[in-house]
Amino acid sequence: MKIITHAEWIKLMTKSIEDYIERKINAKVFQAIFFKWWAYKEKTKNEKEKAEYYIMHDLFYDLEEFCIYPHLRKEGEINEKGLYKVVCSILKRLKEFEKTQDIEKVHRESETYLNWQKGGL
Repeated sequence: MKIITHAEWIKLMTKSIEDYIERKINAKVFQAIFFKWWAYKEKTKNEKEKAEYYIMHDLFYDLEEFCIYPHLRKEGEINEKGLYKVVCSILKRLKEFEKTQDIEKVHRESETYLNWQKGGL
């Protein structure tokens, strides 16, 4: 697979988020799509792209924790209902950022950005 531009990546990821929310794909397929394309994104080039990356990386944390097999989940781990809520929230954040371009707000709300600031990433 070739490396895709950030714009192509964000479009593809947003489409898969919308498909999941609309129940066109299930959690297993969504998780597979997300991780497949995560590795093929070009490096971010500017603050706008970094902000979108931070939003998407917050979703990465939850998808990484999510186990598609309910019987293997530990107590307190994210389940389908929790994942759905997170995905809806991420889409809302992406759409809001698209309108406002408020990078500082993304920084305030992003677990990824806060970890990066602390030297965790």
